[in-house]
Amino acid sequence: MCFCCCFDKPPGFDRKPTDAEEAQPPDKRPWTEYDARGDKQRKPPYKACAVRPCLMAGPVCCVLELQWCTACGDDADTTCDILCRCQLNRCKACICCGPQCDTPICANCCDCFSDAKASAKVTLQELVECDCFDCCKSRYAGCQLCCCHVTFVGVPVCCKDSCCVEEEEIYMDGDLKPCSIRNKTMARM
Repeated sequence: MCFCCCFDKPPGFDRKPTDAEEAQPPDKRPWTEYDARGDKQRKPPYKACAVRPCLMAGPVCCVLELQWCTACGDDADTTCDILCRCQLNRCKACICCGPQCDTPICANCCDCFSDAKASAKVTLQELVECDCFDCCKSRYAGCQLCCCHVTFVGVPVCCKDSCCVEEEEIYMDGDLKPCSIRNKTMARM
């Protein structure tokens, strides 16, 4: 567990998904360090174009994605995924209404015991793990200009919300979105 002075951990670290997040489809569920069973999980691969300093080698320095600008609708990313990437699982169940096709059905049914067991597992792993400097880990920060969404990978903590960029987090479908989107979505629930 982190007991450092800044207490500002990167999004998703030291936790498992909440019940509300578990019930969401992958594109609306932020990545968390632990899955619903309390097991560690890897970050999903970026769904956009990862740019490396030496073309094909080296660490990813930024991620480029073309998507409709936010003026085109609330979730411009969904429209772009359906039309440009042919991800039909992102469509609504009844064409224009209903839940998204890949929304989990009964995500939190009868899981009281398993939820408590997973929480205990996460707590135990966090006590054993020495991750006191998670709050100092580099972050994702990006901005969208017209139809080009650029996210910088490995941004120092002090630069995560500066100039035209704001802190972002990775979602289970590999998309990077501003943290403010999750805060707005969770407020509506």
